[in-house]
Parts: sequence; C-alpha cells; structure tokens
Amino acid sequence: MDWRPMLATPVPAPFDSPTYAFEVKWDGIRCLSRMENGRARFFSRTGRDITSQFPELQDIGQAVNLRSAVLDGEICVFEAGVPSFHRVQRRNLLTSAAAVQRAKASYPAVYVVFDLLHADGRDLLSVPWQDRRAALESAWRGDTDHTALSRAVLQRGRDLYAACINRGLEGVVAKRLDSPYVPGRRTRYWLKVRREQELDCVIGGYVPRGALDFRSLALGLYRRPGEGELIYVGNVGTGFAAETRAGIMRRLLPLRTAVPPFAVAGMAPPPKGTQWVLPRLVARVGYFELTPSGQLRHPVFRGLRDDKEPRECVLPPVQTAESLQEEQ
Repeated sequence: MDWRPMLATPVPAPFDSPTYAFEVKWDGIRCLSRMENGRARFFSRTGRDITSQFPELQDIGQAVNLRSAVLDGEICVFEAGVPSFHRVQRRNLLTSAAAVQRAKASYPAVYVVFDLLHADGRDLLSVPWQDRRAALESAWRGDTDHTALSRAVLQRGRDLYAACINRGLEGVVAKRLDSPYVPGRRTRYWLKVRREQELDCVIGGYVPRGALDFRSLALGLYRRPGEGELIYVGNVGTGFAAETRAGIMRRLLPLRTAVPPFAVAGMAPPPKGTQWVLPRLVARVGYFELTPSGQLRHPVFRGLRDDKEPRECVLPPVQTAESLQEEQ
C-alpha cells in the first residue's frame, strides 16, 4: 500500500467555493500515523520513522475510537499560541533519549489530524474527502493533550484565510469535497494559499553555474540603516526567468571580488563555492518568515530594486541583533 502523503497545489489567492472545504495550513512536520491497538508509529513525508522523537504523541489512542487506522496530519510545536516551525524542526533533529525527554517537557508536540486513510481494515483512499471526513469525525473521541482534530470550514475560504493571517498562521488548504486521497501527488483536488512577506536584501554573492550563470544569490541585511555589518540571511534560487538571470549576471560580473562582504562571527555561512560580489545590488524577495537563526524561509526572487540603496536594507524590527545572537 502506498502511504505517501497527498500534496496540495499552491494558488495565489484565497477563494470561496461551495465545492471545497477549508482548513488551517498547519506549520509543522507532515506525517502519517499508523495506529494499531492504541499504539502508533509516525512517518515523515519521506517515509522516515520519527516515532521516537515525539513520544508524547502516543496519547492518540485516547483520541481515536478505532483498533487500527492510518491517519494524515501535521506534528506541531506551539509557541505563543501558534505553530513554531523552528521549534518542531529542532525536536525532529534530536537523537538522544535524554534530549528528547527534555524537549518534550519544554516544547511538547501536538499531532493535528486532518484525514483518515484506513480504518479497521477498510481502505479509504478512493472514498471522497467529505465521506472520509465524516468517518474521521465519527471515530473521534475528542482532543487530548497531544492530539487534536483540524477543524474544517465549508465554502468560506476568504474568511478563514483572513482569520489565519490575523492569528499569525501560515494560510489555508482548500480540499474538494469529492476529492479522493492521491498518495504522493500534487493535484488540484487540494489547493494551498500561504501568506507571504516581502523584503529588500543586498546581493553579496552568487553560486556559479558555469561561467555566465548562477544557481542562487547570497543575500544579506544590515543591522541598522546606513551602518553595521552585512548579515547573511540565506540564498534565493527560485523566481528567475531566463532573461532575468542573464541580465542579473551581466550586472554581477563587474562586481566580483575576493573579499566576502558578509559578517562571519556567529552567523550561518553562505554555501561553499560562493563567488563574492561588492554589495551594490538590491533584490526584492518574497518569503514566509525570517527564522530565529536569521535565515529567510522559502525565499522567492521578485526583482531588482534600482531605486533603493543597499544601506537601506535592514533586518526587520522583530529580528534584532540580540535575538539573532541568542539563537547561536
């Protein structure tokens, strides 16, 4: 049986529709749970067994009134009432039992369930979403300390999206009521709308692809306007049209230098093999968030800003120099 998670296709804007149900897009680790007689194993999107990293999730047996089941959901670690991708990723990287127990006490995880793929010997993959949802709700005893049912809203996708953005959540997922579960594939049955921010960053280098092309651009921000060190915040490698890449490359070549423009003390380094450039060009990027370690998450290139001076590109107010250093 193919137990890979079904994937959603990105769309640019929220919408309303009587043929879709809408859920919060939970910002965590996507995984399937295979439950047997009240015990469960948890598998990441790549099929890795991550059960030992999240021992508290075994209370799932109290939440679901089924002897055996395969559930789809998201492992989240909440901070200030919203999922913290940074925290859940830290949990996922732990290997020692002692470290897992400490993290379990400090940053407990919650498995947010949103689909039922198998129930007491019955395969539900070809069953429409609305019927799988009804079966899931029927089997749900109630939320526990570490297991919760993702709530679904019919028709009103725009309202749910606005509420999610106001709460600082990632966005919404729209699921067609007649959708089968298609393992491992990205389809139009499920659509996702994510919030995105924009930021102007200084280009401090590029990862070459041959002599006249690049794989990605190394980006930086200053601590304060007009002063301080240029802090590396990540590389952007998507969002470039072919003609755009050629134009950027023509402007990068005269700026090449052997001197790294980024501060190195305490910060994550750019990729090996980066060709440094003088910090003269400004790029606008879309991104989901600036992580606590000071890295852009999911950056996408939007264009060059010839109307902005590099020294105007500074860390957002919520991401101070002090908070960056605390995470190192």
